[in-house]
Amino acid sequence: MTESHLLVTCDCLKLINPQTQVTRLRVCDSVGLAKQIAFHEELDRKASEKAKEIVKDKQQKELSKQKQIKKDLEEQSRLIAASSRSNPHGGEGQFVVLRSSQSEDSNLGEDGKKKRESET
Repeated sequence: MTESHLLVTCDCLKLINPQTQVTRLRVCDSVGLAKQIAFHEELDRKASEKAKEIVKDKQQKELSKQKQIKKDLEEQSRLIAASSRSNPHGGEGQFVVLRSSQSEDSNLGEDGKKKRESET
């Protein structure tokens, strides 16, 4: 039985003679392979989390839009209800008296002017 040092790097494992520093055995490349696998799994995990975050943000924005639409519809409903309460007949049966302009007075002639003046 001899003494050896185990050198662990990101690529491989080596057994080294401590006196001569000669590599006795390169055990395998499994450490490097394991590192690559772990690295790719980490990248995949981060990409998955990012995708979930993007979907969540989109859902939040859509929910916010829906809430705003609902709020706008409720406000419109309140305004419609308020306007129908202040005007229960819905504008039916109401009249507005308009005065004729001066140019229309000149078109009426003298008889029409006298008649209008007598009515007022």
